Amino acid sequence: MVMPMTCSNESMFPPSSYDYKVFAENCWTKYGVTPRPHWITTEYGGHRIEQVLKRSGGNIIFSNGMQDPWSRGGVLKNISATITALVTEKGAHHVDFRSATKEDPEWLVQQRRQEVEIIQKWIDDEIKGEREREREREMSRRSGACLRCCLVVFAVVSALCVSGPALYWKFKKGLKHTGASSVCSPCVCDCPPPLSLIKIAPGLANLSVTDCGGDDPDLKEEMGKQFVDLLSEEMKLRETVSKEHNHHINITFAEARRIASLYQKEAEKCNTATETCEQARERSEALWLMEKKVTSLWERRARQLGWDGE
Repeated sequence: MVMPMTCSNESMFPPSSYDYKVFAENCWTKYGVTPRPHWITTEYGGHRIEQVLKRSGGNIIFSNGMQDPWSRGGVLKNISATITALVTEKGAHHVDFRSATKEDPEWLVQQRRQEVEIIQKWIDDEIKGEREREREREMSRRSGACLRCCLVVFAVVSALCVSGPALYWKFKKGLKHTGASSVCSPCVCDCPPPLSLIKIAPGLANLSVTDCGGDDPDLKEEMGKQFVDLLSEEMKLRETVSKEHNHHINITFAEARRIASLYQKEAEKCNTATETCEQARERSEALWLMEKKVTSLWERRARQLGWDGE
């Protein structure tokens, strides 16, 4: 992380300057990488850190004591429901992270208790959310099992509807033949044989009765072919529906990939533009500081020459 820090002669620390070229050479020598000076502000927002955290952050406590000089660069207000800022007027640098003692003031005890309560709430919410997600997965599994059972029942009912009438009539005719063979007894009389219907009424031979031919092998074969053709048409229809469904899924997936790629490109453009703007802002700020120093220098010289100011 690039942190351009310097110390002047007026500081309690030894004077030091900042040179990015030297800094980059040290990074390459020690770690084999070249630092990106604007990556931190681009990734985490820089002065817009609140917007970045509100969009992608969560479960963060910013603890700031106003007696700590670093608090001027800290987050001093809540950003969201899970990004909390705890500010204490008498707090110092990470004093709440130190071990508790009997001499701790009441405000420090309360702050530590509040931090523990916030973290405990995060844990409870996560456990509750995981239980709800597990319940939803269980409901999804049950729904899938129920759907499979319904499909099996539907398939059985459909098969019975298609082949049921033929089985019913065959079973009924079998009962009739069984009943006739059990009720009728063989004739032992000396009566003459009955005359044939064809001899009595020859015209009956040319009649077509729909119930006739139940035991005809050719008719049974024809009915079997019709049944097979019906099942074939049903299978072809289901295959067509499945192909259309797969085609629709493929089109939807391709469209989703196209939109995701478009969004990714736009996001990359936004990141590039943000980094460019951040670089321009830093250059402008540097120029402004330079102009401010020049103005202060000229003002100091003018006052030395007797200018009293406006």
